[in-house]
Amino acid sequence: MTSLPSAASASRIDARRCTSSLRVTGLVVAGLVVLGTLAIGGLFVGGVATPVPVVIDALLSRSAGPEAAILWKLRIPRELLAMLAGAALACSGVVMQGVARNPLASPDLTGVLTGASFAIVVFYVFVPSVPAIAHPFIGLAGGLLAGGTSLLIASAGGLSPVRLALAGSAVAFFCAAGITTALVHAGPTVASVFFWLTGGLAGRGWHHLTILMPWAITGLCACAVLARPLDLLALGDEAAGTLGLNVSFWRLTGALTAIVLSVGVVAVAGPIGFLGLCIPHIARSVIGVRHQVLLPVAALLGAIALLAADTLARTMAAPRELPIGVLTAIVGGPFLIHMVWRRTA
Repeated sequence: MTSLPSAASASRIDARRCTSSLRVTGLVVAGLVVLGTLAIGGLFVGGVATPVPVVIDALLSRSAGPEAAILWKLRIPRELLAMLAGAALACSGVVMQGVARNPLASPDLTGVLTGASFAIVVFYVFVPSVPAIAHPFIGLAGGLLAGGTSLLIASAGGLSPVRLALAGSAVAFFCAAGITTALVHAGPTVASVFFWLTGGLAGRGWHHLTILMPWAITGLCACAVLARPLDLLALGDEAAGTLGLNVSFWRLTGALTAIVLSVGVVAVAGPIGFLGLCIPHIARSVIGVRHQVLLPVAALLGAIALLAADTLARTMAAPRELPIGVLTAIVGGPFLIHMVWRRTA
């Protein structure tokens, strides 16, 4: 008699798991379709609109005409860069929020992006002989220092979401003041540095993609290893330690992974804010909190979001181009206000 309820309960659990698996699969398939549509559509638009037959001919034959050069040297590497950078920023936000157990912990709100930008700008202005391939390492040092300082300040008296946002803002303001001081000495390069600081992919090509790839791929592979530790960290330090997790080691590993993912993007695309904050929340609301599923879904949504933002940036004011950071701020600013309001209400 007692086995019947148990069997029914097991059947309901299996049904829920099957439904959840189908939902994840459907979401991923739909996301891939949207991503592919955006990528294909982006090949036809930009500062110079390209007719469909010309694009098809350039893709199939790789002719030497100007349209083929626009596609293979500008639009295709730029789209790949946008997708990889979006995935990296989204996963960076997921990992940082999981490590800090804080919904406002993101690369931009903890000062990581501004700190990395400050370090890169200082070297770009005062030591211009440093090659671009070294910029991620420079940004890593700046991001570690800024992010660590924010966490240290916020943890005094309890690591609350609002305290972390305030501490990160204070560190970001300090780094922004340093950037402004460096720009005073930038000379004729100040315009290009200023545009880079607004975040964007204008003029980016295969070389920049090769700079980002080692950092992004290393960080994304580390995210696969971090999925289970992040799930355990969500239970609290004491519970995670009871289950055999080395809390200090995995928290440090997660923080380093999040910073590695974000500084690689900063080095090639500038500080693109709010993506690491918004996308994890959107993914969590539609897919749940299990990081084994949350991380790849967030990566997919991040790739879609940044590719869409980049396509809008190069078409809305064509032939001129808008900085991506402006578009993400327009969406991310109200989202942040909503998050703080909901947490403090």
